[in-house]
Amino acid sequence: MTKLSKYVRAIDYHDDLALYNTINHAVIQLPREAVKDGVIVADLDEDSLKVLHESCFLDETDQSVESNLSSFLINEKKLFISLELNLSCNLRCPYCYQAGTHDGKIIEDSTIDKLTDYVHKVYEKTSFEDLYVKILGGEPTLVWNKFMKVYNSLMSFCKSMNVRFHVLVDTNGTLIDGLLTLNGYDSLLLTVPLSYKKCHDKVRFDSKGNGTYDAIVENINVFHMKKPKTKIVIRYNIDDNNWSHFKEFLDDIGEKLTFKPLVSVNYTAELNDSRDFKNKMTYLDFVEWCSTKAIDDLVSSEIPVTISPIVSIEECQFRSKYSLKLFSDGTVGSCAMSFFDHDRLSIEEIVTNFSKKNIFSAKKEKQTIIADSQCMSCADIFICGGTSKLPCIKALNPNLCNEKRFSVDLNKFIQKYLSCVENGTRDLFVVFENGESYR
Repeated sequence: MTKLSKYVRAIDYHDDLALYNTINHAVIQLPREAVKDGVIVADLDEDSLKVLHESCFLDETDQSVESNLSSFLINEKKLFISLELNLSCNLRCPYCYQAGTHDGKIIEDSTIDKLTDYVHKVYEKTSFEDLYVKILGGEPTLVWNKFMKVYNSLMSFCKSMNVRFHVLVDTNGTLIDGLLTLNGYDSLLLTVPLSYKKCHDKVRFDSKGNGTYDAIVENINVFHMKKPKTKIVIRYNIDDNNWSHFKEFLDDIGEKLTFKPLVSVNYTAELNDSRDFKNKMTYLDFVEWCSTKAIDDLVSSEIPVTISPIVSIEECQFRSKYSLKLFSDGTVGSCAMSFFDHDRLSIEEIVTNFSKKNIFSAKKEKQTIIADSQCMSCADIFICGGTSKLPCIKALNPNLCNEKRFSVDLNKFIQKYLSCVENGTRDLFVVFENGESYR
């Protein structure tokens, strides 16, 4: 009797059965009658069984996987830092979790110096090979002198230690002149929120109430022309008003942009009770749409599909032991959701007590995925990665873990993927095929 691994999912596809390996994302198809109740009942030749064994499709490899789970899930050769330079912004988006806090708070130079000290101390501990720095605000381009101070400081560290320097910038896309001057990085990724023009201009407007869609589209074209190797991710923030216009949006940018961008779809959460914004689309409605119609629209528009069941735990700051978010007031949190915490330690305290136990380090120890025995023993660990327990996801739906619901509907996603394999468009699945991340 040849039993399938507990990490393998059997998915109906036409008259066949697709076996999806959640560990390595391999997919194979067998006749439906070849598998019954998680057991391969068909007579397979020795070579086929060898391939299944080597690819971890069989339960005989489960023990080895379980004993090495941490190596599958954690990559200590990467450090992720998010840096909030300021709270000031030139837009007034009602759904922004920072809305109402545009008080001009700007990070101090001494705080940036302490962050560099922190990065040095982590390097002494882990000898990481890649530093990922996400710079955001507010709107970070409004405080360009602060932007360049942290940029030059961390780039200098990377060059001196032979560490790869990856820069990610969350920007509204209205101010690009400074960004065009950046150089010396190993990779640069810009994330720019943009949605269907009529919906976009209603919620992403400047202090005078003017919509920003046309100006941002023009700036995206200029940036791509001058820095064509930069990854530009358009973040389509989904709500009940704009989800039905997604295809129209893709058609519009298909006409107006001079290149095929990456488009990331994100659920718009109601994280700020003080603002008049409500999203009537539930998170589970979003997951359903993501796994079906959104993929169809992206494929038909020949735009890369960044939707994927692949979970990169190491890139989650909440789960990563040394990754953190530094706020503009000099305090530190596990991730963006720490914005709502009122007991954050300062980066100075973190650096001073780096080798000692403190509130922050104790919290981070408990937050790592390997500290969660329930997650580590779960057969869905490679699909979920513990994301259902993250503050940002629990705020959307606290029951996802118990209900075994994930960021995509796995069955529907794999069915969509296989149909694209058949019609020759599999290369559009840039995350699922290449394992790349566009966070």
